[in-house]
Amino acid sequence: MYLTKLENEKSFLFLFLAHLYNSDNKIIEKDLIRSKEYYEISANLNNKYALNFLGTLYLNGKGVNKLKRKNYLNYLLSIIFHMLSIV
Repeated sequence: MYLTKLENEKSFLFLFLAHLYNSDNKIIEKDLIRSKEYYEISANLNNKYALNFLGTLYLNGKGVNKLKRKNYLNYLLSIIFHMLSIV
């Protein structure tokens, strides 16, 4: 699916906001929960970079509850086992 120019710009705007909340900077206080929300918005706009950072948050358990993290890790394991069975 191709994004329109506006959708692409919006997705990178939310990605930038997520990065601001995910880092130690002098502009905005670090807030991993808000960062995750902005990564999710950007990912829902088909931003592959946001999807990657969102996956990293889940993998490291940052800004997500433990049950969601466990479910995410189980999902990753099922993908890995599926890929191994194909080979």
